[in-house]
Amino acid sequence: GQKDGSFTPGTSPGTGGSCGDAFGAGFTECATSGVCYSPDEGDTCCSEGYPCPAGSFCLAAGKCCPDGLSPEECAAKLSVTLSLT
Repeated sequence: GQKDGSFTPGTSPGTGGSCGDAFGAGFTECATSGVCYSPDEGDTCCSEGYPCPAGSFCLAAGKCCPDGLSPEECAAKLSVTLSLT
């Protein structure tokens, strides 16, 4: 849940030959994850290959953090160690 300040992005199954077929114009696949996201709506495709919704940013290990928290604060809440790459 979001009460701890971080969250794993929700996904919805869709059917269709592509993200656009399944969810509508503007949706595209995030890397090779098979997960669709909408950059038009402010979604981000993280370098690790999972999307984060608008109003959040990529942390690590499939987690997103809401805008307004620093990556360090968010990682501390999650007990995630950030790699400094």
